[in-house]
Amino acid sequence: MRNFVAITLFLTFIITAALGLTTEIKRAQETATEGLTQDMTVFMWPRDVPVQDPSATERILTTAADENNVNLVRRTVRQSDGNGLDLTYYIRLNHPTKIFNRARLTGANTLTNSETQTTGTVLSTKPGATKETPQSLANSYDLTFRPLEDMFANLPAIGVYKAETGNRRDFEGFLESISRQVNEEILETDPDAALTTPATFVEDTDDAVDAQPLSTTPLLALSGTLAALVIVATTGALARDAAALGVQRLHGYSLTRAWWSRLGLRGVLSTGAAALLCIAALPWIPGMDITIAGRVLAVPIISTTVLTAAASLSGVLIISRVRVSDLVKKRFA
Repeated sequence: MRNFVAITLFLTFIITAALGLTTEIKRAQETATEGLTQDMTVFMWPRDVPVQDPSATERILTTAADENNVNLVRRTVRQSDGNGLDLTYYIRLNHPTKIFNRARLTGANTLTNSETQTTGTVLSTKPGATKETPQSLANSYDLTFRPLEDMFANLPAIGVYKAETGNRRDFEGFLESISRQVNEEILETDPDAALTTPATFVEDTDDAVDAQPLSTTPLLALSGTLAALVIVATTGALARDAAALGVQRLHGYSLTRAWWSRLGLRGVLSTGAAALLCIAALPWIPGMDITIAGRVLAVPIISTTVLTAAASLSGVLIISRVRVSDLVKKRFA
């Protein structure tokens, strides 16, 4: 039983470390998916706008953005072949952006304003890009930044965009410019057509994604099951070793010392072995740094410590209420 407790603690540490790593991967995926543009203003190019020609749409959007000092972003999220996420941000920059800082990219690992206003420069974690960025945590997603102009060769104009502006007035001017240019295009072909307004492009929109971040549910369920096993097995081991504990008590051992000799030492050795294994493995994970490693290891260290303490305390408290003579005889009635 004592060996079972040690093995269960070892597995609990490993599984909860995996849970901690999965949580960090999920956090990184969510940041790359939602966090880079979290405070930007959403707008859309509706399906019912008569102007859908890619070249005309590109000209209208880029002209409006340049006139009003607006950064434009269009994002796509797909499931990659490796079961991670494949994220592409099509951007056009007219002023400093928060995107690269949030993606933890600096210096040469960014795109300049001029590079986003012409084709030819691609910033990506994928091999072969014009500029390569550091790998994501555990290669859990591919992140690519391309000039907005590239988008019109790969995606329909219809869809959700985001605007990064210094103030609300710039965004309002941006929408007014779009509406004015669209109306000019419409009137050239149909003088009696219904015209757009700035409100046409700010309908209630949802910047949904086609792929979901990594789920932590399976590991959470498994770690919960192992936690229950630790508690049951620890209590059972203490009960099974009641006679030995009783003899140790007769020889003047304290409850804590008796627990340490029967279960504590094995538990520390098993969790220590698991910790060393995790510490040795973490540096080999792409994108790992000391801060993330610390958060990953904190999960199993805290969980196994709390579990062992709770299970052992409950067992010791039960034993402490039983007479030593009854412990020796394994009699708990």
